[in-house]
Amino acid sequence: MKWDQFQQLIDFSLKDKQLEQLQKLQELLLRYNSKHNLISPKDEPVILERHLQDSLTPLRWIGKIEGPHLDFGSGTGFPLLPLAIAQPYRPFVAVESRSRRVLQMKHLANQIGIQNIEWRNSTIEQFIEERKGGRLYTSVTARAVSSLEKDAERAYSVMKSEGRFVTFKSAFPEQPPKNFKMEWWSYQLHPDLKEYYSICLEKLR
Repeated sequence: MKWDQFQQLIDFSLKDKQLEQLQKLQELLLRYNSKHNLISPKDEPVILERHLQDSLTPLRWIGKIEGPHLDFGSGTGFPLLPLAIAQPYRPFVAVESRSRRVLQMKHLANQIGIQNIEWRNSTIEQFIEERKGGRLYTSVTARAVSSLEKDAERAYSVMKSEGRFVTFKSAFPEQPPKNFKMEWWSYQLHPDLKEYYSICLEKLR
């Protein structure tokens, strides 16, 4: 999908510098992928839509939110890296238990010039336990981590009231997890990709 069309879809504008950083991220992923297995080889022809633009779909829900953002189970950096590029004025925290993946994400971020991410090499449970009584987040994301109910429970414990948790699903949940108000929209960014659901859960007071 062309960038101007995509930006209209998510109601969020990207600056030229951000588009350049996203282009560089795409180039680095393709360069390193055969050696480091950052994405599935079958996704390479649709890398723009499947990984970069898909990672930015939460901006439909959190594009106007300020304050700290948490991404847990960050893996190889999606949606984390594109979101941090799109919102350089926000502090991001990445939680990932695999040291190798953390090093890979750091390397990509340094190459692109992303400076607003704090890296935590930890399990989600350890992170939550250590952060009890600490900073709360205005938004949280998770991609392909666990069930909606489990991820929502984790997000609830670290979010401010009325904070938003955004996740990606290939099937629509019938009802929201408890203590959340749910909104959603479906999208298909490329004809060769299936339809996905962007699920936004707003924490109730």
